[in-house]
Amino acid sequence: MRGIRTRTLAVILAVLPSFGFAQGGGIEPKHFRTEIRAVDGELWGSGFDFKASFHDGFHFYARGNRERETVSLAWSTVAVGLEGREASIAHGDASSLHVDGYRARLDFDGFSEIYDILADGVEQRFVIHEKPSGSGDLVVRGRVTSALRAEERASEHAPISWHDASGDARIVYGKAFVLDQEGARHAIGTRVIGDTVELRVPEAVWQHTTFPLTIDPMIRNGSFANPAEGSRIGRLLTVQREIGTSSDLLVAINLNSRYATDVYVFRCEAGLRNPRVVWSDVRWNVNVKCRDGCFVGGAETALFR
Repeated sequence: MRGIRTRTLAVILAVLPSFGFAQGGGIEPKHFRTEIRAVDGELWGSGFDFKASFHDGFHFYARGNRERETVSLAWSTVAVGLEGREASIAHGDASSLHVDGYRARLDFDGFSEIYDILADGVEQRFVIHEKPSGSGDLVVRGRVTSALRAEERASEHAPISWHDASGDARIVYGKAFVLDQEGARHAIGTRVIGDTVELRVPEAVWQHTTFPLTIDPMIRNGSFANPAEGSRIGRLLTVQREIGTSSDLLVAINLNSRYATDVYVFRCEAGLRNPRVVWSDVRWNVNVKCRDGCFVGGAETALFR
């Protein structure tokens, strides 16, 4: 694969062993947000301290650091509907998967399951298209698969934390709310029963709302609330300038965690201003080393040699 001609301004792992955001000028944690892209048949999107895949259901990965491994959580919706009459959902029941920019949407009979990549996590939304016939609470149940553990609890309007063996909260499922078509917002509870999470919309709420109705919790990394702490996982691989230009820089940054390596290439103006991701590879267990340089051959391709 042939890349555009560049010359190295600052190389290399050995010369610049670490990357801090104070050193990096205009590159901040928020700039690591990427659209959902297909890489070798897999669908991935990411933010600074997390990444997510969508090619085999929804998997959320909370990045660690050099001492702490990246951990994951998989969500599979198993039932949606009025309590006692929920429609069972099996893996693969969705009629289609739509990906558009930062959003992935699964369409089922009667509802849609939507994921939006934000700068600080993934917003999960369940959109119930029509008001159900009958009475009772409206429930959504999902099965969670993870090496992490969450304590069982009754339904309450509070975050759910999944902890590692050390007791640290590594992945957090935020407080859930319901929004109706007119913008009214109501707090709802979430319950943990074994490996199942249940979101519950009381009948008194959904009976008096205008459909479609949206349930929208947020999933985020529980470990890096402070960007200064998270920046320790960053490593600058190389900074290059395209020949014949005075302001276009290519900056390759490697985000390391224990047993996982993710690489981003930014296009920036002079002084690392206005950075934007032009290529990334955040697949699980990617191992990319930039020794002689990093050459970008377009918005979707890169060559590391």
